[in-house]
Amino acid sequence: MKKISSVLITILFIAIAAVGIYYSYRSHKKNKINEERIRVEYEQKLKEAEEIKKQKEAELEQQKQEIKEAEEKVKALDEKCNQAQELFNNRSYKEAVQLAEEVLAEDNKNYRAYAIKGIALCYDKKSNGFDEIERALEINPSYAYAMYNMALAYEISFDYDNALQWYEKVLSSCKEDKLKALSNYGIAVIQARKGERDKATEYLKAAVALDKALVERAKQDENLSGLEINE
Repeated sequence: MKKISSVLITILFIAIAAVGIYYSYRSHKKNKINEERIRVEYEQKLKEAEEIKKQKEAELEQQKQEIKEAEEKVKALDEKCNQAQELFNNRSYKEAVQLAEEVLAEDNKNYRAYAIKGIALCYDKKSNGFDEIERALEINPSYAYAMYNMALAYEISFDYDNALQWYEKVLSSCKEDKLKALSNYGIAVIQARKGERDKATEYLKAAVALDKALVERAKQDENLSGLEINE
């Protein structure tokens, strides 16, 4: 009886051990499958991350290229505006208008081009350029050169009251000495034409204080040549 009991116990232990081994094997196999699944998923995620990285790098490169092209375009348009301004300064008004229009064909919000085109049209006297100057100020209300051009446009139209108002706007808002000097000079000319010699002298002195080159210009100007400015 003891022998049978011992055999049964041994068989029971063997059975328990076999079950343990079986479940251990299944667990190990399951773990292996899970590990393989995790490895595959990890490699897939890694691949997706690499693809996303490449895509983002391509997008960044594209953005850099677009920024570069935009900067080059702005630079080219600025150069055209400089050339248009130079043409205006040399009294080539028609050519200045044409070049400004080329700029506006590429950038219809280029306030420099509007300001140059506007004043060139006014000087060419074949079209009213006030609308273009106003458009420049709509786009950039603080653009002092457009204010100065508006003053010039009124001055050559003999609307001195409005011209004086715009020259004063330049003086109150502009920080550039050259433009302030020219605005003071413009006021001096108008005041001299109106017979206000004391005011003309006051503004001419202010102009010369900012730009000594205006002394010679004043000497050649019939409106200002008789004024004493104490160089």
